[in-house]
Amino acid sequence: MKLSIIIVNYKVKYFVEQCLRSVQNALAGIDGEVWVVDNASGDGSLEYLQKTFGQKGQTFSRQGKEQALCPHGLTKTFQSADLPIHFIKNEENVGFGRANNMAIEMAQGEYVLLLNPDTILTEHTLTDCLAFADAHPEMGAMGGRLLSDSGRFAAESLRGLPTPWASLCKVSGLARLFPNSPKFGGYYLSYLPKDEPQEIAIVSGAFLLTRKSVLDQVGTFDERFFMYCEDTDLDCRIVEAGFTNYYYPTPLLHYKGESARQISLQRIRVFYGAIYRYFRKHNADRGLFATAAISVAIWGLAGLAYIKRGVQVLKNKLFRKKVDTNRFLYFGSPSPALDALAKQHGLRIERADEAPSADHFCHVYNTADFTYADILERLEQSDHKHYLGVFHPESGVLITGGDVYSIEN
Repeated sequence: MKLSIIIVNYKVKYFVEQCLRSVQNALAGIDGEVWVVDNASGDGSLEYLQKTFGQKGQTFSRQGKEQALCPHGLTKTFQSADLPIHFIKNEENVGFGRANNMAIEMAQGEYVLLLNPDTILTEHTLTDCLAFADAHPEMGAMGGRLLSDSGRFAAESLRGLPTPWASLCKVSGLARLFPNSPKFGGYYLSYLPKDEPQEIAIVSGAFLLTRKSVLDQVGTFDERFFMYCEDTDLDCRIVEAGFTNYYYPTPLLHYKGESARQISLQRIRVFYGAIYRYFRKHNADRGLFATAAISVAIWGLAGLAYIKRGVQVLKNKLFRKKVDTNRFLYFGSPSPALDALAKQHGLRIERADEAPSADHFCHVYNTADFTYADILERLEQSDHKHYLGVFHPESGVLITGGDVYSIEN
C-alpha cells in the first residue's frame, strides 16, 4: 500500500466529512487507506460519518481482538464501504499525539499523512507530494502551501527550528520588521520563495507527510504532549536523525475561521505549557541561567497572552465593527437544499451572476459545480477580503471557517 492518511476528530464531524470528500478525490489512482480517530467527541461523530460514507467490517470488543491490534487501548474500529476508511473510537480524549499514534501503529502504507480535519485537499495534492517524495529518498517529512480561509498564505507553511533567538525575533516583532533577513526571519523562513520547494525544519501537523520507515526509526509522537508542539518535537527528531524536511508548494486549505480565533484561557495555558515542555526537552544541555531565562520568557509570554485576550474581549464588546456575517455570495447551480439552509439559519445568499461582489462576508462554492482545485485557486487569487464557504449538496451542509450550517443542527 502506498499511503495511509490519519485524521483525528474531536467534535468537528462536518469538517471531517468535508475533509474526507476532498481526500476521496485526491486518492484517485493511489493505493491508500484512511484512519479516522475519534477522541470521545460525544456528538455522534462516528455514527454520522459511518452513515455518510457507509459502514463495512467488524466491530472489536475491548476484551477481544482489539488488544492485539492496538496496545494503546482501541475500543472500536469500523471500515467504510465507499472509501477505504477505518474508524477508531476512543472512550476518552487521549490527546492529539496519542490518537495519531494509535492509527500509525496499524497503518499499512509506505507513506503516512497526518492530516487535520479542518483541511481541504485539491485533486492533485497527493499525487504532487508523493511524486516529490519518491524522487527524494532523503525526505523525512514534507508539508504543503497552507492557505487560510481568506486565501492568504499561512506563515506556518515555512518554519525553521524554534531556537531561542528565532523565537525572540518572532515575539519581539523583528521578524515582521525584517521579513527578508535570514538573521531575523528564521522562525517563519519569510525570506525564502514560496512558489518553489524548500528545505525547512518544521512541518505543520495540519499536513505532515512522512515515510512509515522514518517513524519506525525516530519514533512517533511523544505522548507527553497532549496538544500543541508534538509535531515540532517530531520534526526536530526527524532532522536530528539525518533526514531532510521539505516544503512543497502545492496548495491546500487550512481553516483559520472566526471560531479558531477565539482563544480560551485554558487553551493559552495548554499552549504555553507545551512550549515549556518542548524547550525543556530540547534544551537540556543549556546552563542553569539560560534554562531559567527561557522559562521566565515563556511564562511571561503566557501572561501577556492572558492580558491580550482580556483586552481583545473588551474591545470587541465596546468597539467591534458591525459586519453582516450572514451575507454570502453564491457560485453554482440552484439548490433547494441551500435555499432551505438559508431560510432556517437566516442567511442572505445572493447568486454571483445576479449580485455585485462587494461587501459579501463569504463566497460560497457548490462542490458539484467546482473542483476543490478550482475553488482554492479562486480563493488564492481573490482580494482576501472575504472568507470561503463550501456547500456540499450530497449532505446539504454549508461550511465556513467559523460556522457550520446544516438541516441537522
